[in-house]
Amino acid sequence: MIKDLIEGRELASWASNDLPGYWGREDAVRVEVVDGGFVLNGDMAAVPNADGVDWILLAAHDAESVSHFLLPSKTDGVSFEPLENMDITRPRLNVRLDNVRLGESALVGALGGAPAEITRQVQVAIPLAVSQSIGAMRAIIDIANAHARSRIAFGRPIGSFQAVKHMLVDASLGIEMSAAMRDSAVRAVDEAHSDATEIVSMTKAFVARTSIDVAHAAWQVFGGMAYMWEHEFHLYLRRLTGDAAFLGTEAWHNEFVVALHEEAEK
Repeated sequence: MIKDLIEGRELASWASNDLPGYWGREDAVRVEVVDGGFVLNGDMAAVPNADGVDWILLAAHDAESVSHFLLPSKTDGVSFEPLENMDITRPRLNVRLDNVRLGESALVGALGGAPAEITRQVQVAIPLAVSQSIGAMRAIIDIANAHARSRIAFGRPIGSFQAVKHMLVDASLGIEMSAAMRDSAVRAVDEAHSDATEIVSMTKAFVARTSIDVAHAAWQVFGGMAYMWEHEFHLYLRRLTGDAAFLGTEAWHNEFVVALHEEAEK
């Protein structure tokens, strides 16, 4: 199965909106150990492309611990509820599990071993996610710059006006700062720094805020064109808005960093 995933013959999604110990609901999915395997019940919120993948990685609670399971998406008892998504290019669906029976091979890692694995997953996933946001920010600012050079007002390109120049420079600086923080997070995770979790959360909070600011700067440059469905701006705005909430909002990560410091001071 791993070989099929790597080579693209099969697809998998991660139920990352319900991570126990993080921003998810602690009892989103419950697991019962039975002879020959497990029975799962519960709901997973906003799983990306849930009905279009072969496997879903999820965390499930029993009475004492949390475990990881790899769920075949076509298993009996699995149902999907389509959602109206901000990002229309990336569908998300709620997934309901009603007495879903899985064999012992569905367990990923040790029974009850998910908490440490989830910490590592979050550390790896956030730099990847913010890289996507950085790419989207760069793309929309490149389009805004091109528009500022070609759009004429009062007989000259709008990019020649100081207010527009400063706005675009500030946006570009925010993008470069986001990339620098992303690189620091990658290095901290790769080298297993003791403060890697804090650096990753600081990066997510900063990029979440910056991406919205950059999108609004581009919005100002485009003016009324940005309200047109035919213009591509709304696709970038939707993606950046969705990315800002994905894997924890700015507010969640800010509070998490504060909690880490309070715990360290005890």
